Amino acid sequence: MLTSLRHLENHIIQPRLENLFSRSRWRERYKERVDSYPDVRIFCDAPEDRFCQACELHRYCKYTVVLSGKLYDTNTMEIDDFMSHDKQRLKVGIVCRNRTEVYHKLKHFKYKLYQDCCTVMKDDGFQDEPLKDRVDRVFSQLEEDGWIRKQYRALEDYMKNADFFHEEKMD
Repeated sequence: MLTSLRHLENHIIQPRLENLFSRSRWRERYKERVDSYPDVRIFCDAPEDRFCQACELHRYCKYTVVLSGKLYDTNTMEIDDFMSHDKQRLKVGIVCRNRTEVYHKLKHFKYKLYQDCCTVMKDDGFQDEPLKDRVDRVFSQLEEDGWIRKQYRALEDYMKNADFFHEEKMD
């Protein structure tokens, strides 16, 4: 499963992430923060005339991006409990807010999909069954329930949103 996820990331997700970042004014430090935390919440606050913490340009910032969650290794998907309750709160403008949302969903899609698959396998109640039979059965059930189609559509939406930003910046 990890090999398939790595292929997905390397050939489909990563090129879009690189385009989103290279065509933005984000600072490397902001990107590293977004890359590191698997959970994001974005709040609309009272507007402030200040420097955006994503691009460091003077903007009318009315959004707070809250990054949180346990860090993880992007190759093994193993969770790192170091500073597991750490949160980053960053004040950003509308363009950086929208880009953050799109970038974050795409960046952490692989991890969230992996976590969902692990949960399904752990909770299916047939741990004594041979692994290949169990995987085939769970896969068929997920396909029948429409779960796989739902995940695929979510990824398609994330990719379209990333491509929209790509097109937006080139005009």
